[in-house]
Amino acid sequence: RYPKRSSGSNYHQKIGEAIEQLHSERLEEYSGILPYHFHKAEDQAKAYEYYIHAGDRAAGKYSNEEAINSYHQARSIIEQFSATQEVKIKKISLYTSITNLYFIRGMPDQMLEVLQTGEKLAKELNDEKSILFFANYINTYHLARGNVELGLSHIEESCKELLTTKQLDSLVPLSINLGFAYQVSCEDKKMIRIIPKVIQLIEKQNRQFDSFDFLTCAYSFLCVFASVSFAELGCFNEATSCVEKAIQVADKVGD
Repeated sequence: RYPKRSSGSNYHQKIGEAIEQLHSERLEEYSGILPYHFHKAEDQAKAYEYYIHAGDRAAGKYSNEEAINSYHQARSIIEQFSATQEVKIKKISLYTSITNLYFIRGMPDQMLEVLQTGEKLAKELNDEKSILFFANYINTYHLARGNVELGLSHIEESCKELLTTKQLDSLVPLSINLGFAYQVSCEDKKMIRIIPKVIQLIEKQNRQFDSFDFLTCAYSFLCVFASVSFAELGCFNEATSCVEKAIQVADKVGD
């Protein structure tokens, strides 16, 4: 005879597998109960996948509370897994889903921990798209709470890190956000400490004509930011040089 726990686990495993076999073409309809049974069966890999499916399905129906609960169940499971690259990638995907739901719900306090954890993992994997995603949301989180300096400080530190690692696909969009913030707050000295370095890195990598997923020519936009700040500080030669570079590239891309 099996001990009580093992017997119960075996029972739930059989139920889960029976549902998979009998309803293989309609598993989505059972996404609410499958994770429960596999979780009880201590089949954590399957439980995790089905909690994710349940969360995705609930989010697709705008059942945000249900989706959040499913994603948190998934998180409690995946935190027990070994920190392999595959697991880290899954975690980033999960934290991205949780972040999107938290944003809809008005960015509750617990959102910051998810963002910081996601950003840390993204940096470990050099995942530029995810670094940008989490960094922007951290800034948005702080700004929504009136912590303008905290939000700005985070983007500054992110840009400095990305300048060191030369990750332009994340650096350029963040730099544009930073440029807007500096321009509005008239932080010309801060502007010329960071933005010209980004411009130089773009030139060094010969990516002046890349869009970086921006609506207009990102390189020219950054040059304009720098030129205005240089002019405000009386550095007219530098300002003129930036304007000329902005016009030259914008003209070639037809912007």
